Amino acid sequence: MTFQNRLAWMGMLGVLGLAASAGCGGSDGPARYPVSGSVSYDGQPVPAGDVLLEPDGSQGNTGPASLAVIENGRYETTPNQGVVGGPYLVRISGYDGVAIPDSTAGMPLFPPYETQVEFPAEPTTQDFDIPAAAP
Repeated sequence: MTFQNRLAWMGMLGVLGLAASAGCGGSDGPARYPVSGSVSYDGQPVPAGDVLLEPDGSQGNTGPASLAVIENGRYETTPNQGVVGGPYLVRISGYDGVAIPDSTAGMPLFPPYETQVEFPAEPTTQDFDIPAAAP
């Protein structure tokens, strides 16, 4: 999935979130908590990319996914688009931030990185340090 496709997907998540919150005068979905933090690769801030947060259904966690954009080594979920808490699958894509014809985010720094995180049901900070790939 290209960076532009991820941004389009993030926009769709936002539209769906607005549609859910617009119905019947209140929020129809579960409580969602903001997540923010830093993303580094081999000890250096990741210039651009995204962090996809998906509830881990294999561990009984359900709810909406979230996508946060990485800018200058930092990310944060948009208001009311965070996590519900519990076990999550996290997928991080990082780019060098130097625009090229096919991507304003630039060239990938590493293959998509996947990990698991147990998020609390409260606002939280979660930093990610992606190790350099073995030669």
